[in-house]
Amino acid sequence: TFPRRAPPPTTPPRGRGRPDQEPPTAGAPATSPGSALPYLMLCGAVFLWSSTWVLARFVWQDVMPVALAFWHGVAALLIVLPFGIREVLARRRHVLACWGTYLVLGITGVSFFTILVYLALRTTTVVNVSMILAGTPVIIVVMSWPADRKTLRRRQTLGILCALVGVAIIVTRGDPSLLRSLAFRAGDLWVLVAMLFWACYSVARRRRPEALGPAAFMTVITAFGVAVMLPCYVAEWLWFGTMRATPLTIGAVLYMGVFASAVAFSLWTRGMLAVGADRGGPFIHLMPVFTTVMAMLVLGERVHAYHLYGVGMIFLGIFLAGRSGRVATSDGATTTLLERLGDSCARVQG
Repeated sequence: TFPRRAPPPTTPPRGRGRPDQEPPTAGAPATSPGSALPYLMLCGAVFLWSSTWVLARFVWQDVMPVALAFWHGVAALLIVLPFGIREVLARRRHVLACWGTYLVLGITGVSFFTILVYLALRTTTVVNVSMILAGTPVIIVVMSWPADRKTLRRRQTLGILCALVGVAIIVTRGDPSLLRSLAFRAGDLWVLVAMLFWACYSVARRRRPEALGPAAFMTVITAFGVAVMLPCYVAEWLWFGTMRATPLTIGAVLYMGVFASAVAFSLWTRGMLAVGADRGGPFIHLMPVFTTVMAMLVLGERVHAYHLYGVGMIFLGIFLAGRSGRVATSDGATTTLLERLGDSCARVQG
């Protein structure tokens, strides 16, 4: 007799549990493809970040810039501390071994960038600040080129030049004669310095050790940033005074720490994980739009023709720099401008 042939294995129905079904990849959208919720999260995060600058300009007569940045950092640290302290303590040897890297990130991305922006808002408009900072992605590309040995294409070079021309149009208020007389607003110059600090942070952040999660990373660099700002805050208090403890100023600090830091970071992170960097990154360019509209409605600021010309050149430069596709490095790795911008903004912005 011949042995009985075993029956063929039954094929499970399509859907969950099928062996040949591809598992979801890391970073895949957590919502349905047609869901608008992730995009609303990204818009909400950008709106909260934009409102910070409007609020800082609104209370500039009651709060000194270092005091506002310091208490903003303290409030943000108190919010993120319960979520990241356990991992920080578990990896304390790593934090101590790499303290210099985290110190640089805290100085460039948390303390000095925030202080310089708040200092600029005392002598220039929110519209100017938001539109000048819109050119930061191009500055990041410029600073990444020598640091990471990236190959700049002609289209990227043209985009960098266009963005720099746009920034110059806004800083000179469309009057080339200001370049000869150097009669610039002090606030516009402080914004340019802040832009350089944020670009330095973005380049340095890509070189950080990938050992901490987002909450622990934010806890460490915010703690370093607050520690650096503490002596600056004391010096400002002794020489110029500090903020007036009014319901408006206290509410502004709490809003910046809770909504413009913790809530905005959570919304941005969830939105980026759902749609990806390529689709989520461009939403950061809504910041000058939201900021300008709020500044017009709340502060009564005006948009002039040179603002439109300047921000148009900046967006053209960003488009050209990002349009050139993935930028090759010397070791063959590739990255995109939108991935770098979205990732850096998700860490510390606001």
